[in-house]
Amino acid sequence: MRRVLALLLCLPAAAIAQGLFADKEVAKHIDQLGDGVVLREIDAPVIQDPTNWVGRQEGIYRYRYVAGDDHGKVEQLERHTPDPARPKLAWTRHVGESLIEGIDVVDGQGIRLHTETDLEHGYRVEIKPGITLPPGTQVGDSWRSDNTLTVYQLPDTGEVAHRGSLDASRRYLGAYRVRVPAGEFDAVLIEETYNLKVGPLSADDRRYVFYARDVGMVAEVEGLRASALIVFRMTQDSAKVLTAYPSPAAP
Repeated sequence: MRRVLALLLCLPAAAIAQGLFADKEVAKHIDQLGDGVVLREIDAPVIQDPTNWVGRQEGIYRYRYVAGDDHGKVEQLERHTPDPARPKLAWTRHVGESLIEGIDVVDGQGIRLHTETDLEHGYRVEIKPGITLPPGTQVGDSWRSDNTLTVYQLPDTGEVAHRGSLDASRRYLGAYRVRVPAGEFDAVLIEETYNLKVGPLSADDRRYVFYARDVGMVAEVEGLRASALIVFRMTQDSAKVLTAYPSPAAP
């Protein structure tokens, strides 16, 4: 889930033309990555250990927007930092200058997103029980979770600013050979759908994320729809690709 609190160009039909996606809705979104990114479908592996796919190396990842409002204007940096006390079981993901995600490993290998901190808007969100990617996931599998959201205003005094709910679902769509500026990768494709309610704010967010083994996210398409009664409405679409990532750590 992205920009929980920041909620308050389409490119030519490359994927559709190649016939890679039978679902036209999926194809329409993936198409924003542009021609030559999704090369072909490959055999979809069982995601036995999600940390091998979603977990990233310590250091800086660089992404370039190829569609949306930031197309051609923004290079986004992400920094991944292991928790010193639990380096293989918990880490933070800094997205840009203001968003920090807290991620950990549960049930041995399952990945869970459990907090988001928005420094720009001055909030921290606790997500319970958290958004997961379980071990042993096979192509075609789908799963969902109902979460409570507790929002604290920064600086954090423990006083609750808002409460809300988040309905999160994920679906393993398949595996593809993809080409991005950082290289060519065999990647699994996960569809993520979120329905968020916090006070008067209601938002729907759908993401299509390509994860490569031992690298992490190599491409992402996101479409966001939000409204807060008649006061605030927004729509946003974006797509980005990996341009550089840290070298894998020595075993």
